[in-house]
Amino acid sequence: MPHPVVAAPTFLPMIIALAIRRAERRIRQDLLDAGAVSASAAVPLSYDRSLRRKRLRRLIDAGAVREVEPGRYYLDEGEWTRYHHDRRRRALIAVSVVVALGGLAFAVATIVSWRSN
Repeated sequence: MPHPVVAAPTFLPMIIALAIRRAERRIRQDLLDAGAVSASAAVPLSYDRSLRRKRLRRLIDAGAVREVEPGRYYLDEGEWTRYHHDRRRRALIAVSVVVALGGLAFAVATIVSWRSN
């Protein structure tokens, strides 16, 4: 059985991904709650948490959130949908690659084990 300290880092990427997803959902919900879904309805956003500030910047760079003037934002629903669709596709590709590499490693280990017997 692996030592708990050794096993913990394997969960770290999943924990980070969940925190990122939660921060993005919170930003989206804040904008929706404020009715900020068009340039004329843009609202100020200010986050104390570093992760939310970073995710807001990422969402702006992706076009999912628009900044009409410094500090005033609105949600672009179409770009939000595209952004999350692309993100899901990239995640699926990453998981597929990891599974394929795991299968390849298993096959190589099986062949090496078979040849050594």
